[in-house]
Amino acid sequence: MKIVNAVLALAFTAFALLQCNDPDPYLWVPAYAYVAILSVLGVFDQYSRPLVLASLVSYLVFLAFHFATFFRQIFADVGNEEGREFFGLMLCSLVLFYHYLASVRTVSKGT
Repeated sequence: MKIVNAVLALAFTAFALLQCNDPDPYLWVPAYAYVAILSVLGVFDQYSRPLVLASLVSYLVFLAFHFATFFRQIFADVGNEEGREFFGLMLCSLVLFYHYLASVRTVSKGT
């Protein structure tokens, strides 16, 4: 688990840095950096289940708002900005779900 979390931390740090030249970096740099920070905390088994769950719900709400725009434009241009943002949010949500499951496992082990 520590190796997976370390790889996720490095990947999401890179994703955050790549968003610096995006048209709206004020949204995407923090979105990816936050997942990177949670991944670093996961390396040390320092999960806060309520925080991870609240983050997951927030990202899923953000994903739902993006879904309409993504769905409208997917047929027009597969490589559009909204499509990339949608898949980035989906990836963040999947990783947050992984962290939530890990937090449940960590709490049940008593660590």
